[in-house]
Amino acid sequence: MVRFAVFVTLFFGSCIYALLRGDRNLRLAGGALLVAGLASAFAAKAPGSAGTDISWPLFAIDSALLFVLLWIAVHSRRYWPMWLAGLHLTQVAGHVLPLVDHSITGWLYWFATAVWAYPIHLVLLLATYRHQTRTRLQRSQRSSAAIPRQPV
Repeated sequence: MVRFAVFVTLFFGSCIYALLRGDRNLRLAGGALLVAGLASAFAAKAPGSAGTDISWPLFAIDSALLFVLLWIAVHSRRYWPMWLAGLHLTQVAGHVLPLVDHSITGWLYWFATAVWAYPIHLVLLLATYRHQTRTRLQRSQRSSAAIPRQPV
């Protein structure tokens, strides 16, 4: 229960923080992660999505999210989108594991797919914080440059 509360706090906190305080790419990533996370919650409750085989609805949602994150990574000047796309690629690859090895079921499948959400949201949180710090620093440098210096 504690793990679930920590994840939900991290999930909503990082996505909403990125949506409210991030630049265009952070808002797009935060919104995409939020939509994919909520869609995954509904897809996980869909009939036929649970079991020992690959969860096709979750695989489709995660694949679509991967394409969005890759698009952001290609068009961004920052490194954080590459981290998000790379971490999410391991999550998508976790969906393929049961197809490669049929002995991978249950806990291992969950670990290969769900555990990667924690570092993804931590990277989003850190990237948004760094954007805020960078923006604040640029604003203070502009305002201090506007102050005329008096001769001594």
